[in-house]
Amino acid sequence: MPGRLKAPKGFSLVEIMVTVGILAAALGGMMFLFSNSVVLNEDSRNTTLALSHIQFVLEDIRNTPYAMDLARIKIGDWAWDQAKISGHGLTPLHEERITVEALGTDPLTVTVIATWKNTYRRARTLAISTIMGGA
Repeated sequence: MPGRLKAPKGFSLVEIMVTVGILAAALGGMMFLFSNSVVLNEDSRNTTLALSHIQFVLEDIRNTPYAMDLARIKIGDWAWDQAKISGHGLTPLHEERITVEALGTDPLTVTVIATWKNTYRRARTLAISTIMGGA
């Protein structure tokens, strides 16, 4: 048919722009999710390390004769800074400090507190309590 126009081949500029917009939104969302997962992974790692440091201190307290526990806690034997944490073969977190508090006498309620700063310099704290008896 001689008077008929041929259909154009390919995509129009509008179709290409819509596609690019959809791809940009999807990639932006994926980048956000990826960066957020990196931060959450580091927070999880730091919490796990702090928990292992607390468990290490609690085991050290449990391996001390009970009669000496309260006195050693009061004089700060288990108040550790980064140097003391490293000295026990542990990897300290950023500005990590470990403190120990005790309540009562028998049974003795011992609370070990780890504080550190995350990547964004926000203070983080994890505390674990246990009860120890002399008998």
